[in-house]
Amino acid sequence: MLGTKIREYRKSLGMTATSLAEKVGVELATISKIENNKANPSMPTLYKIAEALNTTPSELIKDTEIKSFNINSEGTKEVV
Repeated sequence: MLGTKIREYRKSLGMTATSLAEKVGVELATISKIENNKANPSMPTLYKIAEALNTTPSELIKDTEIKSFNINSEGTKEVV
């Protein structure tokens, strides 16, 4: 999954999640949600993450499973 791959890249560089959040300009909680596959980054955020990790968005997305969610009329998540 995308978040797992981002975490792997970050750790391979010896970078902390806090440092990545600072470089990207987002809250640590945002990086945590992304890395734990609870949220997907927006395209601008994905580009900033890739830049901070010295890679490209395509490299991060390549061979990953990205799940989308819809909220149904009952207010529950459905995987798309």
